[in-house]
Amino acid sequence: MGVPKTSTPMKGAIAFGLVIAAFAASRVARLRPGSLRREPIGVVLAVPRSQLLKDRLFESLYYLHIQPPLFNLLLGVNLKLFPSRFDGAMHVEYLALGLTATIALFLLLRQLGLPALVSAVIASVFCVAPATLLYENWLFYEYPTMTWLLLAAVALHRFLARDSVAAGVGFFAAPQRLSTREPSSSWCGWFPIIGRCCW
Repeated sequence: MGVPKTSTPMKGAIAFGLVIAAFAASRVARLRPGSLRREPIGVVLAVPRSQLLKDRLFESLYYLHIQPPLFNLLLGVNLKLFPSRFDGAMHVEYLALGLTATIALFLLLRQLGLPALVSAVIASVFCVAPATLLYENWLFYEYPTMTWLLLAAVALHRFLARDSVAAGVGFFAAPQRLSTREPSSSWCGWFPIIGRCCW
């Protein structure tokens, strides 16, 4: 497994640039101030009320630990830092998540051995897909979770392909566990898969 030998660094750089350009062009084309769609904070079952997140953030995270703590921490910090520009700040952060997810997908496809151009086309189609744009403009924890899962997949592949300790630590420390409400025992399913790949 790995990047094909026939692909030059220049081709990879051009393909990467095309992915970035596709993401930037698609976001500029549909850029509208305040386009982030959200329900009032506290109406969604998994999110405490905005007043609790703003005034009693750490107490809320401690006692409501069955709810997604990383996502609630993100909301609380933004409510404290940008009380009057909360929607705009979250929109910028979700754009950053989208760019990160697109780059992570491109890197993962390259690591799996796909040609640079094919990887760029798939990543570009992903970043302009209606579903991607919808979730990027919906304030909920699904989009951050997807981004962390893609980053974890990149780290897992590097761990298996290169025996990289740092990548292995990055995979198991990836904080997507903090943004979902699934039981921690669900991680147990990864061990036989990784063990089989390493055998």
